[in-house]
Amino acid sequence: MNDGGLSFNIYIPSYRRSDSINTHNLLEYCTYVVRETEASKYVDAGVNVLSVDDTLIDSIPKVQNWIIENTDEDVVCIADDDIHSFVYRNDTNSKIADSEISTSEIERIAQLVVDLDIGYMSVPNDMSPMYYDRPFKFCGITGQLRIINKAKCVARFNDIDFLNDIDFELQELLLNRIILIPCYFLTDADVDTNSGGSNDSKTMTKYTLANIEMKQKWGKYYIPSQNGKPGRISVKR
Repeated sequence: MNDGGLSFNIYIPSYRRSDSINTHNLLEYCTYVVRETEASKYVDAGVNVLSVDDTLIDSIPKVQNWIIENTDEDVVCIADDDIHSFVYRNDTNSKIADSEISTSEIERIAQLVVDLDIGYMSVPNDMSPMYYDRPFKFCGITGQLRIINKAKCVARFNDIDFLNDIDFELQELLLNRIILIPCYFLTDADVDTNSGGSNDSKTMTKYTLANIEMKQKWGKYYIPSQNGKPGRISVKR
């Protein structure tokens, strides 16, 4: 993407998944951001690699902050490494088979973020067509692909195992008042169930404590998960 000289790239943080990464197969280009000690494994997997000192990116929040603060591009997309497919949603869900279409859609949304002078965009985290009632919304729980407009975005990811993405979104809503969620464009991906990554360190105790911490921090604007239902954001837009 180029908008008056603005540059763009798609980055994919990954850890201990060199043998199971998939998102690159769905895109025309991307760069995996990995720890230096694992770089050779990802190079052997045949993907474009940006290796970083292990201590600087030794958690998901830290690697996402590193990408925002240290990469050269003006606008960056950060995607999960285990996306199975990109999906168009309307009355039904339709998988996107062409990597050119998926990449072009991401670039188009990134351009929209710049044109609207918004700092943050993310796809929704629900897949069901029953939840589709508009092409865009400006608040809600977000999913496995996000776009950061560095000139506008002010939020940063807190270094916690759970809910750091929701905390990031609430920061952005507090400070910039708006985010963008394209309800028609989805990702189909594993969530906390696949091997590798940081899933081994995630426990129900940590999840419960994260919910308590989020409620204490955000009050009425965060509704904690309960009875098997995920937490949600309660900000009127």
